[in-house]
Amino acid sequence: METRTYDWFSERVHDYIRDYIRLADEKAAFVFGAAVAAGAVVYRLGPSLNWVGDLSSWTGSGLGEVLGLVFLALAAGSAIVVVIPRLRGSRAGLIFWQAIAERENASEYAAEVKLRSAEELEEELIRHCYDLAVICKRKYRWLSVSFWSAIVGLLISISYVVLATPSSGRAVP
Repeated sequence: METRTYDWFSERVHDYIRDYIRLADEKAAFVFGAAVAAGAVVYRLGPSLNWVGDLSSWTGSGLGEVLGLVFLALAAGSAIVVVIPRLRGSRAGLIFWQAIAERENASEYAAEVKLRSAEELEEELIRHCYDLAVICKRKYRWLSVSFWSAIVGLLISISYVVLATPSSGRAVP
């Protein structure tokens, strides 16, 4: 049987989008780890945030510590949102795992697949490409928030560490 152009195309698009989703999750894991590590360093070098409740005692470096930690926390939280599974999808489809699991048993699913023509199965894959692209778009939107929050948090935190540590006379642990 001759392979139609869109058969080849839809399989590659499906693989391409799945790879981008996997890459978003890997990038989010890296940003999460970096944000948490940087936050731990800032917290360790800071005065343990004892002054947070008394706004009158805030200094420039204290504000830097809090802002740095807030942005790093936002980066970590956004990274978590990236990797949270997206459980949307058609409950009547043949590809989405929850739609498959909605069948009574494996035989019912197999029979339903066998009843479909090659063109109908190809259309299912093409529709699934769209569903994956929507998921990918959401993941990269949150990844962007995570990435830029981490950059801002790191810049503020580095400034805080450089400004606060040497001039305060505290030894860096």
